[in-house]
Amino acid sequence: MKSCLNCTLSGFIIEKHGEIYTYEGDCNDTYFPLTEIIKVLKCKKDDKQELKDELEPIFAKVGSKCRFYNPVSQQ
Repeated sequence: MKSCLNCTLSGFIIEKHGEIYTYEGDCNDTYFPLTEIIKVLKCKKDDKQELKDELEPIFAKVGSKCRFYNPVSQQ
């Protein structure tokens, strides 16, 4: 599946800051859904998988439109 979470260009990672999981990454594509992501992050997810499940549909929608998408190689 094309998703920002599987893209080498964005470098997205999900990590824990204190008691809350968040993500870090960089993307300059026109379709980047910052407002949708901010809504998810305001929910203060405390579980990595729960945050990933919330972000995956958003990043999949963006990844399907992204002209820079470069998937992480499956080794």
